[in-house]
Order: sequence, then structure tokens, then C-alpha cells
Amino acid sequence: MGFAVSSALCGLAPGLGVLIAARAAQGVFGAIIVPASLALLLPAFPMERRATAISTWGAMAAVATAIGPTLGALLIEYTTWRWVFLLNVPVCLLTAVWGARLLTETRGSRSGGLPDPLGVAMSAAAPALLSFAVIYGPHLGWDDPRVLATAVAGVVLIPVLIRRSRYAARPALDLSLFRIRNFQASNVATLVFSVAFFAVLLSSLLFLQNVWHYSVLKSALAVSPSALVTALVAPLAGRLAERFGYRPVFVTGALFYAAGAAALALRTGASPHWAAHWLPTLVLNGIGVGLALSTLNSAAAKALPPERFGVGTAINNSFRQLGALLGVSLFVAVLGTPTSATILGDYHRVWWVLAVIPVISAGTYLATHREPEAAG
Repeated sequence: MGFAVSSALCGLAPGLGVLIAARAAQGVFGAIIVPASLALLLPAFPMERRATAISTWGAMAAVATAIGPTLGALLIEYTTWRWVFLLNVPVCLLTAVWGARLLTETRGSRSGGLPDPLGVAMSAAAPALLSFAVIYGPHLGWDDPRVLATAVAGVVLIPVLIRRSRYAARPALDLSLFRIRNFQASNVATLVFSVAFFAVLLSSLLFLQNVWHYSVLKSALAVSPSALVTALVAPLAGRLAERFGYRPVFVTGALFYAAGAAALALRTGASPHWAAHWLPTLVLNGIGVGLALSTLNSAAAKALPPERFGVGTAINNSFRQLGALLGVSLFVAVLGTPTSATILGDYHRVWWVLAVIPVISAGTYLATHREPEAAG
């Protein structure tokens, strides 16, 4: 219900200040919904079927990713931006009623209570400060006092957050879960892979608008096949992981995604050739995301007891969002300030950098992940 109310406030906002505050509230409630949804889902499945369940859950997210930008562009094109938010209200209300009737809840002895507020604030501030430094460093200069101050503050907050999480009664970051080797490995791989995933997504949309001069709506339609391919592949990833293990499935997905980013750098020119040059890269990227992120979601939850699914999924989602933040920052930093003469080469440089990152995530996962541990 909180997401519905904050969406309504966004759609009815009389000014920018209210809109920003309501968007912040949306972020808070969205951060609650994602882990809670998986925590409610997994206890209904036996351990041997949870990889498939998580992959299907991820596939639904991919469908939303495919529909969301296109539907948003359509609403903006033919109605008003306010309906992008107002449409959430009936969807949330229907989902809440349906979920209350069908879903059951699992509680553990550690359930209840709010996480450490100061820890939550530090966990949000640290990546934000580091992101500011990465984005504005190339423009302001790395020796600019503002860049140095934010970079130092972001770095210092990380060990402070870890220390506070060790002693807080209800820490914002549950360090005990990181004693599980495969949970730790999956979150590190999620962070690294998400840097490439979100940077490629943003760079693709901006390239289509700034180089091929597509409209916002046409750009959203042009990238949507990738998410649709992900939706088809993700449920298969769970079954493949159950049969062959998590490592080969994730590594295959990461290499597919690296190939897609490299294909963007090799095949994309200044003139639009969507079907011949762009569509094949969307297929490669869609397969990569469907195999990689779904597998990491499954592996992260595999060893957790039912009462820890919620907090474990929240941590995994936080690593993915941190990867998104770093990915956007990296894209801005590597792209620089392109001119009409350099813009194509600048985007090619971005995509070559992003092609390397999934390979790094694959190597990291191969080195750190082991056979799934027993829950408990």
C-alpha cells in the first residue's frame, strides 16, 4: 500500500519538491517489496525446485522491464507524465488484495523490528558519495576539493558501516550471512555484473536518441526485445542450474553478455541499421541477463533458511542496485563529453569497457563459488 500511496503523490505532485520526496518514498517501499516478495514465494517450494522458482520470479521482473519503459513512453507521448505514476495505484491495490488472499508468511525467531536507522543512512550515503566523485571527477578535476571530499567520505563510511553492523542490535547489513561462502560469492558477482548490465542499458537508450536520433518512445521499443528474450530464458536458467550447477550457467550468461557489448562496439555505426546491427546484440544481451542474473539470485538464496530469505534477498538486491549506481557512474566517466565528431567512437569505447566487466564477474565467480551449502 505504501508504494501505491507514494505513486499517487508522485502523480498528483503540485511541484518539484513534492515529486522528489514522493519518489524517495517510492524507492523506500520498492526496496521493501522486492525482498518481501521472494521471501513469501520460496517457502512454498521444496529446496530442489527453488532455483526454478527464483528464475521464474526473475523472468517476471524481466517482463516488467520490457513493458515498463515502453508503456511509460506511450503514456508520456499520448497523455501526461502523471499517468506514469497514477497507473501504479490500481495495479498495487489489486496486487495487495490478491496477495493477501493467496500468500502465506514464514517468520523466524529473529523477525520483527526495524533495522538500525544510522546504518541505513550510511549504506545509502556511501555509494552516493562515491558515485558523485566518479561522475564529476573527470569534469571538475580529480584534485577538486569537492571530488576529494566526497570520495574520501564515501570510502571512510564503508568500514564505519561494517563496524556498526557488527554491534547494532538490528544491523542494516547482516554480516552473519556473509559467512556463507556461496552467498558472499553470488553477491560479489551480482555487483560486478550489474555494473555492466545497467551501464549497457542506459548507454543503449542514450545512443539511440543522441546518435540515431530516435524518439524516446522509439528508443524504448528498440531495446525492449532484449528484456523479452530475458523473460523467455530466465525460467530455463533455473532448470539448467539444478542440473549442471550454478557456475557453468552463470559463466555462460556472463560471456553472452560480454559478446553482446562487444558486438555493439564492433557493429554499430552512425547510420541506423536496427534489424541487421542492433537486434542481434539485443538477443545476446537478453540471453546473458536471463542466464546470469537469474542464476545469481538462485545461488544467493540457496543456502538461506526460510526466515532469512527476506533479508538475504534484500542484501542481494542492494548489491544489484549498487552495481546500477556504479554502472551509471562508470558510463558517464568513460563517455566523457562527446562532440559530434567523436560521439560514435566515445560510445564504442564505453561498450568495449563494459564488455570486459562481465568477464571479470565470471572469473570472480569461478574462483569463489563452491557447491551449494545446506540451509540452516
